[in-house]
Amino acid sequence: MIEHILLITVAVLISQFRVMTYGYVSDDIPVYQNPPKTKNRWHRGYLWLIGAYRWKPKYDHVLTMIIHILVCWVMYFAFGANQTAFYATLLFSIHPGNLHGSVWISGRAYPLVAVFVLGAMVIPLASPIFLWASAYFTVGFLPPLALIGSPSWYAVLIMPLVWLYWRKKFKKAVINKASTERATEDKVIHPRKIILCIKTIGFYLSLAIFPHKICFYHNFLQSCAGSQRRKAYTYCIYYWIGLISILAWIVYSAYRWDMISYGMLWFFVTIFPYSNIYRVQQEISERYLYIPLIGVMVAMAHALAPYPWAFLVLLGFYYGRFHSTVLAFRDDFWVVEQSVMDDPFAWFGWHMRALKRWNAHSYHEAMVFWTMARNESPREFKLLFNLAVVFKAINKHQESKQFLEEAEKNIVPGQEKQVEGLIRAFKDGKPVGMIY
Repeated sequence: MIEHILLITVAVLISQFRVMTYGYVSDDIPVYQNPPKTKNRWHRGYLWLIGAYRWKPKYDHVLTMIIHILVCWVMYFAFGANQTAFYATLLFSIHPGNLHGSVWISGRAYPLVAVFVLGAMVIPLASPIFLWASAYFTVGFLPPLALIGSPSWYAVLIMPLVWLYWRKKFKKAVINKASTERATEDKVIHPRKIILCIKTIGFYLSLAIFPHKICFYHNFLQSCAGSQRRKAYTYCIYYWIGLISILAWIVYSAYRWDMISYGMLWFFVTIFPYSNIYRVQQEISERYLYIPLIGVMVAMAHALAPYPWAFLVLLGFYYGRFHSTVLAFRDDFWVVEQSVMDDPFAWFGWHMRALKRWNAHSYHEAMVFWTMARNESPREFKLLFNLAVVFKAINKHQESKQFLEEAEKNIVPGQEKQVEGLIRAFKDGKPVGMIY
């Protein structure tokens, strides 16, 4: 047991030692530049722990790594502290799919929730406290339901009281999210959304088993409620992966209940809130995979337990992908560059690339990158409007007018009020910034 814990810890330290020299990326930067008001150092320490305050990059990364190690320890004990649990935890500890929780500081809520949910399995008597703490985080409101298939299933019985306690906080967080950039299609639920749900589940499952693309901006389902609605309801390979996995799990679980059955139940329950049936968040984000990944690794470890050589091959593959992908977290420049390299068909990656050039006053380069983004999503309002702005900045007024007219024709249904004032200001010649 001690040997297993030491090996798991060493695996994390070896895979993440270089991260201590990395800076902030993406959402880390505005939090660092605009720190929240704190009452005293204890309050500041609490905000730092949950990821709402930035101290220094090195210290922030150390804390994130410590929390990830803690998740791995608790995971090992939660699933039996045996050979299967060791395999599962080792695979999880260096899996590139959990980078947005194990390395990215802004994703810290996900490992914290994982600690609490797994802790309820390790110490059943303290499960009410752990599950109460989990539901404090918006992302931890539903994951406790994954305990239904575990020996600690009875802990779920307290969840109605926990939800009742945190309901106002959760409702406020959802409303705040829902008030951001959303299309009409995101707000309605209809039978065809089942297709969207299944293919989203299939995408995350494929990413968990075979992390072929690890990046901040994925092409899959981007703008699926807006300019690329055709993507949402097509029967792509991820739909069939999702459908077959769900049906196979139902049949398998009907005849036997083991760690494969429970691991996949954990995955389905914890990934469902991000299945895009009713979207209040990004269509696809790897941070949503951190907690569901635990279940997939448990199922795979149980299947691979009789075949140590297969486990070692998979472990080597995961480490190689982790090693090559974690480099993106060096700073905010590289996180965008590597995202474009990993998924060059994701228009948002090119869009972010263009924004960085715009902010550096490299307008012609920004124009090139927005054009590349437009090649991937020709009817994207955000890109068309930004091209209108950048052409105006380089005194190409005719081209600017053409892109503005095209942008007005492609406003996403449900976002008319949000962009109306922006377009009016642009036409009146007032200073207008880029749409992020």
